[in-house]
Formats: sequence, C-alpha cells, structure tokens
Amino acid sequence: MERQTRILVECPALIASVRLGVLEPLKPLQEQGKCDVHFLQTKHIKKVDIAWCDIFICVRGFEYVSMKAAKAAKQAGRLVIYFLDDDLLNVPEDVGSKDYFSDESQKQALSEIINFCDMLWCVNPYLGEKYSRFGNKRWVMERVPVPLEHFSYEEHGTISILYAGSSDHTPVIREYITPVVRRLCEEFQGLVSFTFIGADPGLSGYENVEYIKFFEDYEDYYSFLLQKRFDIGLAPVRTTEFYQCKYYNKFIEYTKIGAVGVYTNSLPYTLVIQDGQNGFLCENTFEDWYNTLKKTIVDCDLRKRCAETAYNDLQEKFTYDKVGVKLLEDIPELTYFHAPFINKSKIKLKNMYFLFYVKRASLLWKKHGIFAIPIMFFKAIKRLRNYFFNRMGSF
Repeated sequence: MERQTRILVECPALIASVRLGVLEPLKPLQEQGKCDVHFLQTKHIKKVDIAWCDIFICVRGFEYVSMKAAKAAKQAGRLVIYFLDDDLLNVPEDVGSKDYFSDESQKQALSEIINFCDMLWCVNPYLGEKYSRFGNKRWVMERVPVPLEHFSYEEHGTISILYAGSSDHTPVIREYITPVVRRLCEEFQGLVSFTFIGADPGLSGYENVEYIKFFEDYEDYYSFLLQKRFDIGLAPVRTTEFYQCKYYNKFIEYTKIGAVGVYTNSLPYTLVIQDGQNGFLCENTFEDWYNTLKKTIVDCDLRKRCAETAYNDLQEKFTYDKVGVKLLEDIPELTYFHAPFINKSKIKLKNMYFLFYVKRASLLWKKHGIFAIPIMFFKAIKRLRNYFFNRMGSF
C-alpha cells in the first residue's frame, strides 16, 4: 500500500493563521488517512524533518529563518506552498507591528520565498492576484472551515454589542466607532451595552461600556463570547489596499455566536455580506455607522433574520467537509505527491535554533542599538523561567 503524503507546516509560532488557516482545513484529509500533517516552529526544524516531508507549507513566512527552511525544502525536491493571509509587504503606519514588517531584510526574505515557492495558498482573491504577480505563480483561494454548534436566536433584554480585535485597531475604533457609541449610549441609556476586546475605545467614563485588554487563551475568549450572548458585532476597517487583502474572519466569528455583524462597506466583507440579508454594510462615516447601528438595535426581527441567514451561510459553505473537498480539488498534490528520497546529510540547512535567535537579536539591535542588550537579557530570563515552570509542571 502506498504511504500517505507527508506535509510539514512551518511558522515561527503556532498562531491563529497556522491553526485556523492551514491545520484546520487539512484536518479532514488527515482524519481520512489521505495525508500525514506535522507542525513545527521554524527554530525546531532539522534536516531530518525536511527529508521526512513531501510537501512543505510556509505560513506567513517573513523571516530569514523561514526563507532558509523553505529554500532547503525546495532544493531537496519538496513541493513548497506559501500560505498568506495578509498584505505583509504593505503594512500601514498605524499598525503596532509596523517596525517588524518594515524591515528591508524581512521583506527580502518574503520576496525570495515567493520567488521559489511552487504555489500560493490565500484566503482572499485580491491578495492572491496581487502576490501571484511576483513570479507568475499558481495560486488558490480557500475558505477556513468553521466548527458549528446548535444555534437559536434569543432575545435577552439589553442589546449587547461587541467589538473584538487587536490593540492595533484602536485608532480605527476611536475614529469611526467611539463617537457613535457616545451618542447611542445617550439615546438608549440602560437598553444597550458595549464590550470592546483588544482595542480601547477611550470611553472609561461610561457605565455601559466595558473594555477588556485581551484574552491569553482562545478557549477562555470563546467561552466568554458564548456566555455574554452578544446580539451585534462591529467590524470597522479602513478601505486602503492592506485591509482589502484581509480575510472576513469577523463575519465567521460573530455569526458563530449568534450575533449579526455590521461591517465597513469594503473588501473583504463585500465578498461575503449581502447588505440587509446576512449582515449590514456601511460607509466609514459617523452618519452611516450611527444610522446603521440604530436600525440594527431597534429592529429585533431584522436582527434575527440576518443572524439566521448568516448562520445558514456557514452551514452551507464553511463546513469541514465542504472546505476539505474544495481544498483537494484545488491542491490535489496534498494526497498524492511524493518527493524523491534524500539522505538528510545532503540537505542544506544550518542549525535553525541558533540562527533564529541570532536573527532576532540582530533585529532588536538594529531597532534599539545598545538598549537592545537589557531587552534581550529580560527576554532570556523570561524564557528560562517559562522553561523551568513547564518542567516543574511535568512532574
């Protein structure tokens, strides 16, 4: 019997893009015995891992070490796929991680990966078309599968409104949403409540506005959302090219918990939202956000109808089976490609663990100069502390 296709998934950390964007879509294929999937942090990749795999999937590769691992895989005759869910070469100035993504050596690493990879795997057609031009690459667009639970829309008194996102989105929230919240709090005092997770709206004086910095654990975060029973979810984004290349993850996140979403009338949300049918689209103006939110608050039947339609969309298009079938149609190599045998001694790969920290130290030095030394010292102390705590917890 022919062996399974072996797939190695690489990223510096097990981030959401890895878990939701790649591992979850591959899960049905693995459970059916059609492929064998392993994830490794970039720094832990060794020659034996490259020799083991048939397909190498680089997730959001933007560092020298990711480029070296992907290049070693390519030189060893492995099929190299680059998964991308953001316009990483054009991160805007108001994003908190801009310094990291603006480094020219990092951009060069990304460009090299695209040049020698065999295929781009994207979650947005605009992003796929844009990055495929860098080397006239074959590209595919796939949805992210969604685990669904039984859903029933229920009224429960106060209308609960949610925004969930990273702290990078604070400027967007304060520009488009904060003024609207002030007015709605005055008009619907005691009838509405707002919860902001990640982005601070700057409304600490309002009793019906709650701000939560972040959740360390995704399961804790999701349990909180289910327990609170939110009615409306907010998804403002800027309409610049960077944001048009993103995935419509807020549609999925809000729909899963039974909330109806209000979204900026722009890509990526115009790919999936039909205004007034499975959510609401509005322009990034005070008047449009205010009028759309007010309509959504006062019309219970409309909220219920849109929330149910959106949930039906997930059931029809985002199940594991549907996503798995489409993925296999677009990338059939996932279950039949077998790379040629190669002895690990022939693979051109340096010590990735050492290289990873040397490059990270180099970036810190480039950004902070002499002040990088205490930063590196405290990072090392934190890492050692976590290591010993984990070791103690294993006894």
